[in-house]
Amino acid sequence: MPKYSPLINTIVSVRLPEIEADSPEEAANKVLETFDGTFFDNLKVMGVESMQWAEQNDSVLIDEVGDEEFEKSRWYDKDGDPL
Repeated sequence: MPKYSPLINTIVSVRLPEIEADSPEEAANKVLETFDGTFFDNLKVMGVESMQWAEQNDSVLIDEVGDEEFEKSRWYDKDGDPL
């Protein structure tokens, strides 16, 4: 029986500290500009006030152990249907 290595993409709600902006659109853009691959490494530096798991998951990546080229890797949506 093959073994699999799952990766779940879950949605996390993160409350950031207040920021100043001229409009809601500018505030959203400021936040999105800071959300990159290092975001979770810098949570304390950014002054995150709270973080909680959201009530839904987005998708799951299933890699087969030993498949070094990831040819058998498959994505599934939050309902378990293949993407």
